[in-house]
Amino acid sequence: MCGAAGAVFCLGYVSLLIAGCTIADALIFPVRPAAYTADEPNLIRLPLQGGGEVPALWLENKNAKYTVIYFHGNACDIGNMRPITENIRRQGYSVLSVEYPGYGIAA
Repeated sequence: MCGAAGAVFCLGYVSLLIAGCTIADALIFPVRPAAYTADEPNLIRLPLQGGGEVPALWLENKNAKYTVIYFHGNACDIGNMRPITENIRRQGYSVLSVEYPGYGIAA
């Protein structure tokens, strides 16, 4: 009996492990609908080395001496971060907010 119960436990454990590894990325890095559109003002496209491109938001401040390159955190995109990047621009910087491949309108 212990042998059969142990085998069932091991089979269940391995099944959970495989399922967890399969869906881990989707749970940790969820892709949500884009919070911006392709006609967003100041939207540019940056080429990727292996081909393709990613969207980026270029917020120029003509009086800026420096440019902040801004990468957002998990579960958002450059559209969600627009209020933050606009605030950085108002503080006197130009801002380049770059999207990650697979997020925003690049999804």
